[in-house]
Amino acid sequence: MEDDEIDLMALVETLRRQMGLIIATIVFCLAVAAVYLFSVTPIYTASSLILVDPSQKNLLDPNTAGNVNMSYASSRVDSEVEILRSDTVALAVVREQGLIADPEFGPSIGLREKLFTALGLQRKKKDDPKAIVRGVVQRFKNATEIRRKGSTFLITVSVSSASPDRAAELANALSNSYITQQVEAKIQSSLAARDVLQKQIEAQRAELAKSEDALDRFIQENLARIEAETGAGDITALAAALDDLKASRLQNEVKLTQAQNELNNRNWSALAADLESQAIAELERQRAGIERRLGQVVAGSQQEVDLRAEIAALEERLATASARQLSSLRRDVAALSAKEEETRRALRETLVASQLPSDLLARIFEIQQDASNARAQYQNLLSRKRDLETQAGVQIADSRLVSAALPPTAPSFPKKKLAMALALVLGGGLGVFFAFMKEFFIGGFTSPDQLQDAIQAPVVAEVPLASSLARGEFSPADKVVKEPLSGYSESIRRLRASIDQNVQKIAAKAEDGKFPAEGGLVILVSSTVPNEGKTTTSLALARTYALAGKRVLLIDTDLRKPSLHQFIGAEPSGSFLDYLRAPEDRISMQNFSSADPLCDMTLVLGRTRSATPTDQLLSSSQFEEVINAARKTFDVVILDSPPLLPVIDGHYLAKYSDIVVMVVRWASTGQRELRAVRGPLREAMRPEAPLLTVLSHKEGSGGRGYKYHYGYGDE
Repeated sequence: MEDDEIDLMALVETLRRQMGLIIATIVFCLAVAAVYLFSVTPIYTASSLILVDPSQKNLLDPNTAGNVNMSYASSRVDSEVEILRSDTVALAVVREQGLIADPEFGPSIGLREKLFTALGLQRKKKDDPKAIVRGVVQRFKNATEIRRKGSTFLITVSVSSASPDRAAELANALSNSYITQQVEAKIQSSLAARDVLQKQIEAQRAELAKSEDALDRFIQENLARIEAETGAGDITALAAALDDLKASRLQNEVKLTQAQNELNNRNWSALAADLESQAIAELERQRAGIERRLGQVVAGSQQEVDLRAEIAALEERLATASARQLSSLRRDVAALSAKEEETRRALRETLVASQLPSDLLARIFEIQQDASNARAQYQNLLSRKRDLETQAGVQIADSRLVSAALPPTAPSFPKKKLAMALALVLGGGLGVFFAFMKEFFIGGFTSPDQLQDAIQAPVVAEVPLASSLARGEFSPADKVVKEPLSGYSESIRRLRASIDQNVQKIAAKAEDGKFPAEGGLVILVSSTVPNEGKTTTSLALARTYALAGKRVLLIDTDLRKPSLHQFIGAEPSGSFLDYLRAPEDRISMQNFSSADPLCDMTLVLGRTRSATPTDQLLSSSQFEEVINAARKTFDVVILDSPPLLPVIDGHYLAKYSDIVVMVVRWASTGQRELRAVRGPLREAMRPEAPLLTVLSHKEGSGGRGYKYHYGYGDE
């Protein structure tokens, strides 16, 4: 399988291996969700339903409501939704419902203030009332949801609260406040139009008065000519009567205006003088006398209370009497205005009926027509003003509450089933994520399948963690000789068998049927990082081959930190490093070689660490001569390599090897590190050389696995 291919079975196997971690993550997420659901305050949401009528009906004219353009109607509903979401409507509810003092929506102390208070460092600051109101409005808006139901004319108003009754109350309050403000807005719109129209009425009144005065002036200016040419004396009498009526009317209007101002200011003495009323003057004298007596009594006494009550009663009588006098004066003004208008009409009719010259008659008709037009416009404006005032009094909302909110029976938050389902899904997703992270990046290898997926090479043996060493043992490799039936020994023999099988497979494919063609078999035993058991495995594997009758040479090629001599309890006088550095010194092989104390094989040992790089020594012609000579002399040559990640030496050794054995420590070797050395190692190896993997130091195995298989084999 190529590296970029996806093996579904491998993924399933990975999930199976990490099932414990996945289940633990799911249980943890479910537990966190359960604790959260238990501790969180439930929130209830109540909803009311508003119907928007975009036809804008007019009660004064029912026929105005007709077909409504659907595009306009839809835009109207969307506009009403935005109005419902506005700060103005929310502020009205905040004030009406007293939310500023509400513990749920009102101002509260934040975490920072609580910390300062606990530490005694609370800083006094002046609260901004506007900021407090803005905060309450924003919190209330955050608890509301206004949405249109599809493409209908219905709007859903939802409010969330910790109390179901409070949620329903606020939802209905928000709906009613919106409808009330809609009516008030329509009333204000009508009154604003009335006020604008009032200015036009005043201008038109002035224009009408100007037109009426123009005819009167024309008559006055041409009265002598009219009398001379028509001989009608009644025209002069009517003109004089009209002037007298106009003067009387103006005098009464001035008197009425002054009296009204004095009544508003409660200037009773001046009012009595203007109206020339003895009754009002008498009441004012009584009131003034009681006021003088009031200044002589003790403040707060019963006599003061009685006197003030008498003054209040007298002022009420004064107001009533004054109102009657003003009403009478208004009637007089109205009567004079009517008589003036009647006289003016009689004068005009007389003029028209007279035999006037054509130029005068044409001018009179022109002035009269202007006055008629001005009067018609003035009457139209007055009629429109009365309509607007009437319309302002009978406005109805274009929206209505069709379904009031009721207290909900179940909380809208949290949704326990949904929360647990999401926790289950989240836990499963995180569990799978953690599983793959542990499998491929973080955790160590705990199964052969996991290791095989990572290194893309067969795992041929699982070496158990050896028990404590017995007296006289220097390493677990001694058990291959001293405890041949132990689980550890059996795992090493399984490694040897796998190596032999791979040799046979490669030899079967070779043209001459021999592998390796040049002599003995060279096996490189390496690891990713130190302390993974490669030296122990190298020694145990070498002894297994030696016990099988093979001529075996084990070379400690870890020149920077040799340790093989410690595993057999030997202290050589020289080292393999000295030989490679100065082959011309003819250092005897006996100085750095030794016979294994437990079986018949030869060891090439090191002694001290190298303070300089050693990769050039392993790539030198001297080392190559040693390997070639070892192939000719021994059946199996095992190279105990330095770890691949910290030093480069192992990559130079790989080209001499017929088989590479990678030792990986159980649950310890980092997956990232292993993947980092896998590619360079493959490139350094010979193309036909196989890569085998050993999972060492496996815990919990002991010897039970071997005894079971051994007994099964005996049968």
